[in-house]
Amino acid sequence: IKMEGLQLISHEKNQGKGAAIQTGLKNATGDAVIIQDADLEYDPNDIKLLILEMQRDPDLAAVYGSRNLKPKRRGYSFFILGVYVLTQLVNILYRSKLTDVYTCYKLIRTPVFKSLGISSSGFEFEMEVTVKMLQRKLAIAEVPISYNPRKFEEGKKIRFLDGLIGLWVLFKNYF
Repeated sequence: IKMEGLQLISHEKNQGKGAAIQTGLKNATGDAVIIQDADLEYDPNDIKLLILEMQRDPDLAAVYGSRNLKPKRRGYSFFILGVYVLTQLVNILYRSKLTDVYTCYKLIRTPVFKSLGISSSGFEFEMEVTVKMLQRKLAIAEVPISYNPRKFEEGKKIRFLDGLIGLWVLFKNYF
């Protein structure tokens, strides 16, 4: 792929979502970073909503795209329940009011993101980045976004075990 200003970086072997984000973050040079998964469950047209919210409030460290702020969220009910439970635990422990901790769409100011010292290599990245920002009492806003979930037979990779690992990351960073 050739495009002005685009640098393609890849791993020889798949090391997980968190590892890919860490590699990309080391090379990030802009004001803010957002993750876009290649499966297009998240609509790239929604990115502008996150950017506009961050531009509106310069005190924000991050803007999350929430799948739960729109009516009739689609997806597997056990995933929706799992994200809800994990999000509520985060809210209880950190006295926050987030609605979707496991959203892919997290627009984070680059200096903040780089300072978090993320070590996760898998889906637990989503929990670690949120917890580390909340520990620092950094401002996070949410905006509603679209979501078109894939089915397992279409390649959906997140599993129940990923939720348990996220729970472990939450408690490890809290206690």
